[in-house]
Amino acid sequence: MKDVVVILLALFCFLGSTMAAEKKDFANGLKVVKAMAHTDRKGKAKNDLVLVLYVKNISGSTTTVLTNNLQASLLNYTDKPKEIYIDLSTTKRIDDQDVVPSLPDLSPVILNPGEIAEIKHRYTDRKNLEEVVLVYDMLNKWTERFTVWRERIRSEPVRVQ
Repeated sequence: MKDVVVILLALFCFLGSTMAAEKKDFANGLKVVKAMAHTDRKGKAKNDLVLVLYVKNISGSTTTVLTNNLQASLLNYTDKPKEIYIDLSTTKRIDDQDVVPSLPDLSPVILNPGEIAEIKHRYTDRKNLEEVVLVYDMLNKWTERFTVWRERIRSEPVRVQ
């Protein structure tokens, strides 16, 4: 009986540590510490918006975030600020098959606890935006495949400058 208890205890410890590690990898361990949306200040495309998110790793372990070659899409609301989703939702397709994006092209950044990464995107269709919420949305099959941060976080409403 003592051997059964020891085996069950060892199994419980193993499963508990495996589940804790998995939860730590994909827990909502990021926080938006600053967000900006401003017109192209260099004058190349006056209707473009430059979207910038600064995200901080608030978890107790390293977290990898994707920072480049992401897409943006606008969601309009009548009762709250519009949202611009920055994500990895659109992929190329050839013969009805997804083309796998290159991980280096997505510029992964490994954040230690307390570190901050910059995510910058040029949004080309301003549509008279005055205030937006930026949403960093990494819930898709590619983030699962590449084992990077897989959640969704929102900024506070940002005034477009």
